[in-house]
Amino acid sequence: MKVDLNNLPIGSKILVFIFLLSGTVHLVNPGVFEALIPPVLGNESLWIAASGAAEIIAALGILTKQKWAPKFTALILLIIWVGNWWYAIDVTFNLESSWFLILGSWLRLPLQIPLIQWALRSPVN
Repeated sequence: MKVDLNNLPIGSKILVFIFLLSGTVHLVNPGVFEALIPPVLGNESLWIAASGAAEIIAALGILTKQKWAPKFTALILLIIWVGNWWYAIDVTFNLESSWFLILGSWLRLPLQIPLIQWALRSPVN
């Protein structure tokens, strides 16, 4: 597997950076993500560790231009998007949530769209 950052589009580079950083934080400081896991899924630790590992695998796949990586990365982003929708709705109806938290949770939703597009446009070998 060859890594050539010069031949990666800027969107792919951003995805790799975000996923390597986020995936690492998932594994090192999982408590940051506990509120994002819908209670119906149970066992937050398992979901956080699995999604962190998946993000790192996706980043490495994009970085090395694996054929499976664009679709796998887009799938991870879609799953994250569902979790972000749940979180935005949850904090909106929580009377203890600050307006800043509510606003931030809704503003992050449209950011998933370019990330999914960048994932699907990532080059493969």
